[in-house]
Amino acid sequence: MKGMKEQRGASMIAVVAWLAFAAFLFTCVIKFTPLYHDNFSVEKTLDSIEQRDGVEDAAVADIRDWLDRGFQVNNLPELIEDSAKVRREGNDIIIDVNYERRVPMIYNIDAVLTFKNSRKIRQ
Repeated sequence: MKGMKEQRGASMIAVVAWLAFAAFLFTCVIKFTPLYHDNFSVEKTLDSIEQRDGVEDAAVADIRDWLDRGFQVNNLPELIEDSAKVRREGNDIIIDVNYERRVPMIYNIDAVLTFKNSRKIRQ
C-alpha cells in the first residue's frame, strides 16, 4: 500500500476532464450571451411601449408600428420581428413575442433556446 505522500494531487485524466468542462462552459457563455442580450432588448422594447403616453387609446396598428420601430432601433434579427404578434382581446391589447433560436454547439449538436415575452395593455 502506498503512503499518503504518494497519493496527493489530481490525476492527468481529472485535470483534462476539468479543462474540458471549463471549455464547454466558456463556449456556452460566449454563444448564449448575444441571444440573451437580444431578448433583453425585446423586453425593453415591450416595456417602452407599455409606458408610452397614449398607449391606452392606440390601435393595434399603432402598437405594431411602435414595436417594429423598437426592433429596428435595437437592431434585432428578422426572426424576432416576424414572431411578434399583436392582437385585441376585448378591451385589452396583447403583445406576444415568442421565438426560439438555434446555436450550433459541437459538430451536429445544436442548442435551442426558447424565449417567451408577453404584455397586456389595458384600454
